[in-house]
Amino acid sequence: GDARAMMFVGRAFSGRGEAGRRLRKARAQLAGAVDCVWAGFALCGADGRFVLANASYLSGDPARRDFLKPGVTFEEFIARAMRSHPDFNGDEATLAHEVAKRLAWFRSGGASNEISDATGRWYLVSHRRTPSGSTIVMSTAIPERKRVEQHVRDRAEQPRLVLHHAPFGIYVPNGRRI
Repeated sequence: GDARAMMFVGRAFSGRGEAGRRLRKARAQLAGAVDCVWAGFALCGADGRFVLANASYLSGDPARRDFLKPGVTFEEFIARAMRSHPDFNGDEATLAHEVAKRLAWFRSGGASNEISDATGRWYLVSHRRTPSGSTIVMSTAIPERKRVEQHVRDRAEQPRLVLHHAPFGIYVPNGRRI
């Protein structure tokens, strides 16, 4: 993976010598390891600000790619992502309510949910709290699962549509007319 795709927040380390070299090496190793994770991966500090994310997490959704930077709060990110979603109708009161729901979900520290992004792609997003109070966010695309669910819904709807649009009555042996 390309370590340049990683985002890091932190104080600039001005130390020189062995300690500075070790810190730079550890950061590079962490960047490489996180970028190798196949699922989208992001880390928020205990203060709710993004610390780092891998290329998989940043790809796809323009709200992630263009806005998610080190130091951005999860609340700011959620509000921005929801405003860019095609279903957003401009109602700020509804937006505030939905952001509050997502924040409660995020702060629960151990939840999973299915979320669509501004491009219409679906993801299974999971949050897990670390012992230090930070939160790990894992995001996995689930397009096949959503396609199958839609197919099942469509198939279940077909008999009702046939009955509704049939130009004749149907007699069911239990004596009820449909």
